[in-house]
Amino acid sequence: ITGGRAPAVLELIRILKQKGNQIYLAESLNFPLTRFSNCIHKNFKIASPRHSEKEFIDNLKIIIEKEKIDLLIPNCEEIFYIAKNRHEFKNCTVLCEDLNTLDLLHNKWKFFKFLQSNFEPQITPQTELITDKKQLNNNNFVFKPIYSRFAVETLIKPTLAELKKVQMHSWIKQEYIQGSEYSTYAWADQGTIKQYINYSSKYRAGQGAGIYFEYQDQENMKNFVQKIVKILNFTGHISFDYIQDCTGQIKILECNPRLTSGIHGLAHNSNNMLILPMFIYGVFKPSLLQKNYNHFVFFQDLFKAQEAIFSLKDFWPFWGQFLAFFELLVISYKQKISILQATTADIEWNG
Repeated sequence: ITGGRAPAVLELIRILKQKGNQIYLAESLNFPLTRFSNCIHKNFKIASPRHSEKEFIDNLKIIIEKEKIDLLIPNCEEIFYIAKNRHEFKNCTVLCEDLNTLDLLHNKWKFFKFLQSNFEPQITPQTELITDKKQLNNNNFVFKPIYSRFAVETLIKPTLAELKKVQMHSWIKQEYIQGSEYSTYAWADQGTIKQYINYSSKYRAGQGAGIYFEYQDQENMKNFVQKIVKILNFTGHISFDYIQDCTGQIKILECNPRLTSGIHGLAHNSNNMLILPMFIYGVFKPSLLQKNYNHFVFFQDLFKAQEAIFSLKDFWPFWGQFLAFFELLVISYKQKISILQATTADIEWNG
């Protein structure tokens, strides 16, 4: 298993352990959340795929050969580096698609063109690739890099000063849609959905990263996801973000071909939250948690959801998350980036 820094991966390994699997973790962080789990048989510190791709792949090959690993499951953005070098893993099944397929879904401009070619045009907001400064008007538009995550760099109806961040040929301009935001997570096998869940993020760490998940039932969205995985004959994790406008029409925003927080709902069949970021943002930055934030409703919601990391059978990750968070603080300080950016700084894929 790779990507062990993510709470969703902790959920995955607990599921796999219950099914009798022996699990090995390979991570480029020193203290990824999942290393504290009693579900892990062995933990390996490996190179960063973003900064040392060849060493990263060589590290994985050595572990696979030495430990006789049968199955490699990438889960976060290291999946793109593994997909690119999938041919290097001779005696091990790699559970991900080829790089061209993953990049088609991850690259926001390529994904938009793919949807326009296979679905009705109104399935997405109006979208343009920024190729000319004349396109840089902020009238009812959202600007985002074609490779990005957690909406960290997304500009919603930006000022002219903010538009200076936009780079030609690597950002898109998308029509702003007023409505309710949702996400999906699915596991697919050879073009068929095997597990699926639809959810909303009631509270977020800033603009993008959800930390409180409420589960929904939207059959029409499941039908859309099934069409996508069938067209691509897709195997692996696949997730989508979308908006339902005031008329009930769905607009697809982007795709994340990796594991996301929806897996918590599949595991527990209940609303879930990540208590540490909920506490940090609730105390220090409540305005970033939610529009129209209300302290009374916030504390009510804390008692309505299950904490995703805590488990009586596997309690060390709950305490280990504080050490994991401290490591991210150090990375954030050294690299002068946000803590959210620090979570993927050494693994992110930007084409």
